[in-house]
Amino acid sequence: MLIMAEENKLFDVIVGIDFGTTFSGFSCEVIPEKKEPPKPETANTTKAKKKGNYAPELLLKKTSSAMYFKKDEKKIFEFGDKAEKANEDYKYPETKTEPKTEPKTEITTGTEAHTNSNVEPDVANNTEDKTESNPGDLVRRTKLLLDRTIKNHPDLPARLTLVHAVSRYLKKIRRNIHIEIETKYGHDPKLLKYKYYITVPASWSKQSRNIMRDAAISSKLVEKHNVDTQLEIIDEPVAAAVYAESKNTDIKFKKGDRYMICDAGGETVNLAVFEKDTIEGQKSLKEITFGAVTPSVSSLLDALFEELLEKRLPEWSEKGTSQPEDTQASTEENIGQDSIDIIENSLEKINEIIKATHKDIENNPKIFTPEEIRTEMFYPVVEIILKTIKKQIEIQKGIQRTEQDNQPDERKLKAIFITGGLGQSKYLQDKIKEKFGEEVEDNNIIGVEEGIMAVMKGAVLIHSNPIEISQKIHRRTYGIRLRPPQKKPPGSNGKTDRSNSLIESEKNVEENDYENDKKEKEKNRFHVYIRKNDPVIDNTWITKKMYWKAETLKVISLCAYNGDGEPPTHPKEEDIDTVITLDTGFSINKKDNSSSLEILILKMSFDIDIIDIKGSISNLEFKYPRVEDLTGEKNTLPFIEINPAPFSKFQKIFPFLRRTSKA
Repeated sequence: MLIMAEENKLFDVIVGIDFGTTFSGFSCEVIPEKKEPPKPETANTTKAKKKGNYAPELLLKKTSSAMYFKKDEKKIFEFGDKAEKANEDYKYPETKTEPKTEPKTEITTGTEAHTNSNVEPDVANNTEDKTESNPGDLVRRTKLLLDRTIKNHPDLPARLTLVHAVSRYLKKIRRNIHIEIETKYGHDPKLLKYKYYITVPASWSKQSRNIMRDAAISSKLVEKHNVDTQLEIIDEPVAAAVYAESKNTDIKFKKGDRYMICDAGGETVNLAVFEKDTIEGQKSLKEITFGAVTPSVSSLLDALFEELLEKRLPEWSEKGTSQPEDTQASTEENIGQDSIDIIENSLEKINEIIKATHKDIENNPKIFTPEEIRTEMFYPVVEIILKTIKKQIEIQKGIQRTEQDNQPDERKLKAIFITGGLGQSKYLQDKIKEKFGEEVEDNNIIGVEEGIMAVMKGAVLIHSNPIEISQKIHRRTYGIRLRPPQKKPPGSNGKTDRSNSLIESEKNVEENDYENDKKEKEKNRFHVYIRKNDPVIDNTWITKKMYWKAETLKVISLCAYNGDGEPPTHPKEEDIDTVITLDTGFSINKKDNSSSLEILILKMSFDIDIIDIKGSISNLEFKYPRVEDLTGEKNTLPFIEINPAPFSKFQKIFPFLRRTSKA
């Protein structure tokens, strides 16, 4: 897979968009022409009419991913930081500040703020009273809804779809890109040709990527008839890797060297190990491992903050008071910063919200202190991140084995690059260095410069520095369970179901083995076909053999496990996802009407999100329609007979005409 754009001459502007869980942003590079670039005074003139050539520069912006929709409307009322403010003004009118006479949108650039008054009419003309009841919906963490590996996530208002919500946000980003181009370069942004790179988590399915693609079309970022030329959707770890390498050219990588990306954001912490490779002189990367901190940072902070509330203010717990969701968001936004001033500013907001919702403690001047937040919330999150990094290092060591002795490869990582907003914490960086310094050559554990922008900047760099992914790896562990999916595992009733013995070779298939076989828990056994982080190999079929009996094994569940390392033998329902159920109600008549077992052979071939399944039983060969690993309601797939016998249609109508198995 080659990640690169068309020839640069086709585009005037290259844009990288990071649609994040808590914060989103963009980075632009304006392609220079052969003529002289515009003069500085022209570049800084708003709505300048000159249309000369462009100076190459990386433009980057970042703001909250929140959206505020008015009641019963689908159009965004506020977005970004203004959406959070609008929601506060509605929910806590006694603490809100006076409305500004000229609303503005703020999109931060690193630690600075860039303010534009040239905003869309639905924001600029906002003069309505914000004290009405049930005024609207604050929509945030929308990205979590697109990640199949995350179990607990917020719901969208019923009137919104994922495509609509994401497209409304992308439309706002598009507007800010146009303002930036117009302001800095004095050109009409509508006359320029754009190439967009949108970054997504490596764990996203094809289904989620298509939703992002459709949202880009709906937002008018790209044209539907030209989407394949104008838009590339790439993995966030790859973009971060390209940027990290570009900022650390003093580290000389050679073929076979490995390094880790630790992309620690305010909501999610994703890890990836890559290996340097080359194909016909083209630089490339092999995917070695992918992992993530689970649950998400926000879920961890929610739980830790509830514990802190109960410890610090036990009387609230007795009253059954729930945690205001805004307090968690405020803490999450700034928890990773090392500036005590930033944390104190965050605490002022938290304490203000708590006072507004609990009048009985209004006179308490300081409910929480910076040290409490650091000790009770930030430090435990860091410990979980360290454990996840350790797990990824162990996994990558076990994947590469020498041909001589088949032992784990003990070579060290060449580097660990730390990116993302939370990754800018010096405390987190120091802890990673302290814990894993001996695992990395020359202690190359680096907090990447401007790492908070690594993904969006790396996306832009990919256009002029194309990179090939020479090896893809599986994002999930796939296997089967010999029963239909259930909400709760069946309880043990002392009976033995003797239809579910999985075997590996025909020589073990004997009725005596079957008669002495399994307990009820065997129904829940997870029989693995392919493991997470295994390389994707085309046209490779994996075979399993199992006992089959018509009255007891009517369906098989194909399931996926998202965790790292070896999956549990008997997973709980909440630990795995059902991908699809397979109809195994084969009609096989015995000449002698015997009740002996049949051997069912089931073969599967796996791509990233696509699974092909075929098999045989007795003298029947069959296959299933191609499976796509999608979220949503699961159906039972029917089997399709391969090379059906003559008169097969009549056989379905008249059972006595069906083929019989050998006696």
